[in-house]
Amino acid sequence: MDLSTDFGRTRYLRPQQVVTATRREDILTAFDLARKLDAPITVRASGHSCNGQTLSDGVVVYNRLETTEIKFLGDGLVQIPARSTWRAVETALNRHGLKAPVITDYLATTVGGTLSVGGIGLNSIVNGFQIDNVARLELLRPVQGPTWCSPSEHPDLFRAALGGLGQVGVIESVVIQAHPYKRFCHTVKRAHPSLRHLLDTLPPLTEPGSGVDHLHGYFRGENYFTEFGYYSDSPQTDRKRYPEAWLGKNPEWSVVADLPFAMHDKRDLWLNAFQDHFRVWVDYVFDYENFCAFLADFEPLLESEPLNQSARGISILLARRRPDAVPFILAPTPPGEMLYGFGSYFMLSRWNPHQLTRTVAALNQALELCARHHGRPYLYGAHPMEQVLKLGFFNEGLPLLRRLRTESCGGLRLNPIGLDGP
Repeated sequence: MDLSTDFGRTRYLRPQQVVTATRREDILTAFDLARKLDAPITVRASGHSCNGQTLSDGVVVYNRLETTEIKFLGDGLVQIPARSTWRAVETALNRHGLKAPVITDYLATTVGGTLSVGGIGLNSIVNGFQIDNVARLELLRPVQGPTWCSPSEHPDLFRAALGGLGQVGVIESVVIQAHPYKRFCHTVKRAHPSLRHLLDTLPPLTEPGSGVDHLHGYFRGENYFTEFGYYSDSPQTDRKRYPEAWLGKNPEWSVVADLPFAMHDKRDLWLNAFQDHFRVWVDYVFDYENFCAFLADFEPLLESEPLNQSARGISILLARRRPDAVPFILAPTPPGEMLYGFGSYFMLSRWNPHQLTRTVAALNQALELCARHHGRPYLYGAHPMEQVLKLGFFNEGLPLLRRLRTESCGGLRLNPIGLDGP
């Protein structure tokens, strides 16, 4: 694996030293090495960042295992190593009749990796973000050492660690509430004549008791679609589960076994068509009213140069958060119980760097629209951190984060992404 670049391929940094971590002692050894070298230290797994967030010219810790060792704690609670991939975790849970409450569409990332940015999937419409489903976590801190935290144990550390891009320590393991495994995913696909029509159909699907277990919206060319449905133990689809008004004309029903694995394979197939491309990916999260306003302003950008000149994927996902959900410091979690996520995934030829420059400039405009409409961006994406800070998305929590970072890391520059300083 090339540790000098990441998923986005727009940044390159060659590490001075590489430490491969297969256990907690390797992480602690890497902390000592970085102190000795007086070098920054970055922890990465799959490197699924788009703007160099997982790169370093100091010490890089490669913290990823294809296997897992799950501890079953009773009552559905399971403890899983953060360096395990979600593929390994979901495979192991399924064998025991369980599944993770939220799975993204890419299973090669690690548990700690997605929990460090937030984590959203098709079934977030009922279960929230991945970070909303963590009961406790063990954090390796350079100064204080291993520390367990939760909403009641060191709650500020908990708020900073989840969705926090590793600013206060390295997540070593987590305890989550697993859900019963239902193998079959039943889906109805509906076409929409316009983006506005798609948006208008979403609120009824989000009502408690709607029977919608998963939802995905997307654009394909000039066409708009939603796919939603439910999970069951039977391959037989109940086509009368939803009101006819939700289905539109000529709905397409399908059933898929083991959806997370099928989604991963579908995504891999798409990505393989863009082997020699920059990947400039961005995601934003809003409440419904601001989501609609943002898209009304963003759609003209999508339809004009340079954003209309590249291969792209456009995705809409919804996340229901509990009224008492934890207010994470850096996660893409603006206020609201039902949140709407919008992802724009641009694939740009590496032989046309001018197009990359223009695309980043256009997405800076989109980030300004996100701020204007009271949303929050995912920080794994292609947004420049200086622009994120300039627009003030996290001003309220930054003083607390900086204090926790000093207490946890001392002078060690752990995962430096530009949040330090005055």
